[in-house]
Amino acid sequence: MEGARLLDILLEERHHPTQIVLLTLNQPEVLNAFNSKLGRVLNANLERQWDDPTVRVLILAGDGDAFSIGDDVTERHTMNQSESVGCASPSQKVYRKLGTFPKPSLWAINGMVLDGGLEMTLSADFCYASTPAWQGFPEVSRGISPGVGGTQTVWRFTSRERALELLMTGQPISALEAYHDGLVNKVLES
Repeated sequence: MEGARLLDILLEERHHPTQIVLLTLNQPEVLNAFNSKLGRVLNANLERQWDDPTVRVLILAGDGDAFSIGDDVTERHTMNQSESVGCASPSQKVYRKLGTFPKPSLWAINGMVLDGGLEMTLSADFCYASTPAWQGFPEVSRGISPGVGGTQTVWRFTSRERALELLMTGQPISALEAYHDGLVNKVLES
């Protein structure tokens, strides 16, 4: 196994015999929120993995108490209006790339996965969650709707009624509920 630190915000481990790459979001102090720096680093890494014939499977995990809470809203507040309008969400770029990734992808969810973080998990081929994990779309409590693609994607995994409930109430659900709703493939004891 080889490991690399990519600006300390993304850790990469390569497991050569199995040709698996494990990427770990490494910003636990901000619950692995996506800022423009993490977005650039993760996008560049995904481009490298895309064409690498030694990579057969991609696993993405989050360090600390969260897989990811989505976009770093504090970064958005530091931008003026033209910067904010001209800047696509960092998680949006990653989401689009992962939605067309040519190799199997698996998300290992620990702790919280919210907002754009949850929307990104919907782009994975497989999604496994630990028992203390919980997830949700709390954007509605801030008067906005999910902006990375969750409003279009969540319908593929669960019933219309459950999708509406998740999107309109913002209430988080447990890993076990997510499994029963079809949002994760398996729940693992942590």
